[in-house]
Amino acid sequence: MGRGNRGDSLKRERRRPRNGDRDVGPLLDRACNQNRRGVSAGHQCLQYSLWRAFDEYQDTAAGMASSKFAHREFVTVSVDALKFKRPAYQGDLIETTASVVHTSTHTAGVHVIAKRLDRSEWVTEEICSGFFFMVAIDSQMKPIPIPQFTPNGEDEQKMWDLAQAARDAMKAAGQ
Repeated sequence: MGRGNRGDSLKRERRRPRNGDRDVGPLLDRACNQNRRGVSAGHQCLQYSLWRAFDEYQDTAAGMASSKFAHREFVTVSVDALKFKRPAYQGDLIETTASVVHTSTHTAGVHVIAKRLDRSEWVTEEICSGFFFMVAIDSQMKPIPIPQFTPNGEDEQKMWDLAQAARDAMKAAGQ
């Protein structure tokens, strides 16, 4: 195979990360202990490297949501336990969404949800969710105040209460 083999260059191009994103496909393939059907159960995928990949994208989504909400820079203070609900299958597309559901003086509580898209049936289902707590900072890395989120409606109040309970539990645990 010479240097001019078009197929090889296209394969390399597809694997290369775009726009600074890491290509986590090979990482996910290696990290998950997949059974004969190619299924990765949530507890199997919590190996360090896979958790890091999920955390990285969910952390980025949480940071973007909090920055959009408050127009400030944020750093992650803590992550409530990510709850894996369903398995992800090899070849699935993963969608991550995040929204601010709780605020305190300097902190935004962001609910992050990961969903899998089954490309054979084009159906999505939630596979993982959790709360990320982000603190707004200035150029000296000191906490600064943020606008406050006010829940509107029963669903938003329920998410506010869940985030508050997670935050209280973290404080009680000394995080």
